[in-house]
Amino acid sequence: MRPDRIIVGEVRGAEALARLAHEGDPDQPEYAGLYAFIRARRPDAKEEDIATSLGMLRKAIGKQGDNVKIHYYLACVLKAAGQLGPAIREYRYVAERDPSNVDAARELRLHEMRKGNSKQPPNAGEAGLFGKLFKR
Repeated sequence: MRPDRIIVGEVRGAEALARLAHEGDPDQPEYAGLYAFIRARRPDAKEEDIATSLGMLRKAIGKQGDNVKIHYYLACVLKAAGQLGPAIREYRYVAERDPSNVDAARELRLHEMRKGNSKQPPNAGEAGLFGKLFKR
């Protein structure tokens, strides 16, 4: 299961287990990252939950800067917070260091597709068959 598709009924249990792991070993950045990720992705997460999670994730990256999982969690939470530019940079970091991370690659592809669509002039797709044949 992809981390960004957590089933609502299982979020509370996952959050409780991640919190338990984080509290049991607060020096382990990956536990803090997972807990912050789950906390921010809850359906009822408030702005302060997301802000706290971003702080936890940045602190975790400060301890273990090359951990791709934590960077992925940060990218997802940044996207949820509406900080698309920093999220895309994090997704790019993850995709470059872990080519098998299809979720990060997908996010980058979607971003490029959306960016490409926003640059098309109005009526760009209206040339039709004859317009393409005769290059009007």
